Amino acid sequence: MDQLIVTDINNLIERETTPQWKLQQLSYSNHYVLALAAEGRAVYELDGFEQPQEIRKGDVLFLRKQLLHSATSDPVNPWKVCVVIFNAIDLSVETSILDHALPAISRTSFLTELTLLFREMLDAWTAKKPGHLLLCRGLLMKMLYLLMREQQLQTTPQARTIDHTIAMMTEHYNLTFSIHELAAHAGLSPSYYRLVFKKLTGFTVGQFQTLMKINKARDFLLSGDCNVTEAAQLVGFDNVYYFSAVFKKLTGINPSELLKRR
Repeated sequence: MDQLIVTDINNLIERETTPQWKLQQLSYSNHYVLALAAEGRAVYELDGFEQPQEIRKGDVLFLRKQLLHSATSDPVNPWKVCVVIFNAIDLSVETSILDHALPAISRTSFLTELTLLFREMLDAWTAKKPGHLLLCRGLLMKMLYLLMREQQLQTTPQARTIDHTIAMMTEHYNLTFSIHELAAHAGLSPSYYRLVFKKLTGFTVGQFQTLMKINKARDFLLSGDCNVTEAAQLVGFDNVYYFSAVFKKLTGINPSELLKRR
């Protein structure tokens, strides 16, 4: 997931369909399609699915490249949909993670967040102000993150329990929790906690806590409210020299230099 990059947005639209709306045997060879059903209903026939798939308000439709599909809008309750057609690459592998990470149709618990993100993307796309493509790609990346994260939570045992411990670490960024403390809080064995945590985040517990602390310290320094020693102490580093070495290793810049550039 960390190596996924949206490279291009071909089109971004909000469409209120008519009762007669339909698509026939359509596919995109070089682009993905992500759609959010805002109102109404539609029926999709997707290559590889034995039965037609109904889409209702709150459903997310994801079409991978070259997926043949046909669709009709409900004649009584035609659907209103937000659609983005885009391309993305995964720098870590030859085949994009999107080809298998998201289902074709899903019901999301992030409906409010996705609706707001789509609205912000549509506004930026319509206004066409300088930098709008960069903004739209960033917003789309956040949408994909939410959807992929949701799939992780649904398919990984104990994922929500791990999320609770992550929230605890994030809230108490000045503390450093041991594997045994976190595992006990999650009700898991230390070895299993360590395994699931790495699967969900891509980091060890130690790496995650250090990165979180450094990012928080960076925010403190950029705010101008504290010096390097104070920032180190706020995030739980007793040795300012060690803090500075870790900060530079992870950010590429000394914290004192960051203060000067602010």
